[in-house]
Amino acid sequence: MADAQASAASYFVRNYPVLAIPVATDDSSGFREVQRAALYSLGAHFAQRNDSAIVTMPTGSGKTAVLQASAFLLRALRVLVVTPSRHPVRQRGLGVWSRDEV
Repeated sequence: MADAQASAASYFVRNYPVLAIPVATDDSSGFREVQRAALYSLGAHFAQRNDSAIVTMPTGSGKTAVLQASAFLLRALRVLVVTPSRHPVRQRGLGVWSRDEV
């Protein structure tokens, strides 16, 4: 488990240089304005502070994309996803751990 965590953690750091936050248009995919605003807010928060942050976005606004991009933006070593049920985590192909495994 520790090797898998170290490998995943270094993935965000290694791939930070290729992070791009393109704007979505009618002709191309990218981040919508609400997603870009959330990412910029997270970046600004962690540039000045070291405490936790909570991102609250409405249904269908692209929280998953923000979650994934924020791990790169912040060069995360670990990512904790908290959901009210296991379904959203499984839906995104993320692992589900019990309390005993963490």
